[in-house]
Amino acid sequence: LKPQVDVKLGGTDPFGVFDLPQDKTTDLALHHWIHVFQNTRMPTNPRQPWMQINLSDKTLLSVTVYCSINHFFFIRGQRCPPAYLPRKLNAIRNINKELQKVPSDHAMVAVAVMTLLECMGGEPAEWVVHRRGLQLMICSRGGIENLGLNGSVQRVISWADTCCAVLLRTNPSLQPTLIRNALEPAIPGVSVGNLSERLQPLTASSHLTSGLIYIYLRLRYLTQFLSAIPVPTLTSSSSSSPTTLDESFFSDKIDFIERAILALLASESLAESKAAAFLTALLNASLVFVYEELREVPKWNNVSICLSQRIRSGLDLIELDNVARWCPDLLLWVLMLGMSGANPLEVGARAWFVREIMEVEGLFEVKVPKGLKEISGMQYFELAEAAITQPSSRVESDFDGDIRDEGG
Repeated sequence: LKPQVDVKLGGTDPFGVFDLPQDKTTDLALHHWIHVFQNTRMPTNPRQPWMQINLSDKTLLSVTVYCSINHFFFIRGQRCPPAYLPRKLNAIRNINKELQKVPSDHAMVAVAVMTLLECMGGEPAEWVVHRRGLQLMICSRGGIENLGLNGSVQRVISWADTCCAVLLRTNPSLQPTLIRNALEPAIPGVSVGNLSERLQPLTASSHLTSGLIYIYLRLRYLTQFLSAIPVPTLTSSSSSSPTTLDESFFSDKIDFIERAILALLASESLAESKAAAFLTALLNASLVFVYEELREVPKWNNVSICLSQRIRSGLDLIELDNVARWCPDLLLWVLMLGMSGANPLEVGARAWFVREIMEVEGLFEVKVPKGLKEISGMQYFELAEAAITQPSSRVESDFDGDIRDEGG
C-alpha cells in the first residue's frame, strides 16, 4: 500500500491530505480494511465499500484507520499493541473536535463504529463515554430521523445502541425510524408443532410463550434466508441480481429481532414465569446467535462471552433434567450457544457446557460436535430438533415434576 505517486512530479497522494502517518500502522490498517473489514457485516452494516466516504471526511478516516487495526487484532483474539495507540488518540482527538460543532453524518458513523468495537473488545470505560457522545450528537441534530447517508447512519447507530443495551441489561435508548415495528410472520407457512404446549408449563403465560416461539422461529428463518444466498453474491454490488443480499433489508430484520429479544428480557411476564432463569438463558442464547451467526461477529467477542457467562449463571439455578423433559430441543440449543460464546481463556468455562451437553446426549439419541468451530448456522437448529424427533426411553412422557427455579 505504499503510494506509487511521485509528489515531486506533481502527483498527489490522497491519503496525505489527512496527515496519515506513513508507516506500517497505516499500511496494515488500509490493507485490512480493503480486503477484510469492509466485506463483513461487522461492524459497519449494511455491507458496502466505505472508502469513498472515508476519503471525504477526516474524522471518519482516522476512525477507519484505528478501527481497522483494532479489528485486525480482535479477530485473532488479541489486544491492540501499544504501538498502535497513537491511531486511537488521533481518532478521539478528531471526534472531540466534531463535538464542538453540529456533527456531520460521517462523524456520527465514526463514533458509532468505535463504540461497537469497544463493546466487542471489552472496553467499558470507553464505550460508555462514546455512547453518551452519540446521544448528544443525535440531540444536536434534532433527532435520529434527521440523519442521512440513505439510512446508513441510523442503522450503524442503532446497532451500537442495542449492543450497549445488551451489556447494560436495559432496553435500547433509541428507536430508529427505519426499523419496522410490526411483527412479520416468524416463518411463513411453517408449523410450530407442539412447541407451544411444551413451553406452557415453563412460562405459564401465553404472551411469553408466543414471544419466545416467535424469536426462535424468526432466527431459524433468517438463518435459512441467509444460507440460501450463494456466497459469491453476498458482496456483489449489482442490484440487478435476484440473489444479491439487500443488506439494508437484512440489517433491519436483525435489528428488529434483537430489539424484540431485549424487550422480552425486560418484560414482567418473564420475571413472573415459573422458569425465569432458563427462559432468560434462552433469550441470552438468542442474542449470541444474532451476533455470531447473523451479524457475523467473530467468536469470543466480549458480548458473546458476557452472554455465555449469564447463560451458565442462569442454568446453575435450575435442574436441567426437568427442563429437558419438557423442551430438550431448546435446552440443547441454549447449551450449544453457551458453549460457542464461552471464553476460551477462562478455565472450565467451555468444559461446563460440554459436560451438560453430554448429559442431554445421554437422554436423547443426538451427538453434538465438540470442536470449537464445528457448529454453525442451521446446524444449531437441526441438532437441537433431533432431540425431539429421537426421544430416549429414559424420558418419561408423563413427567409431572417441578420446573421452577431453585428457591422459587
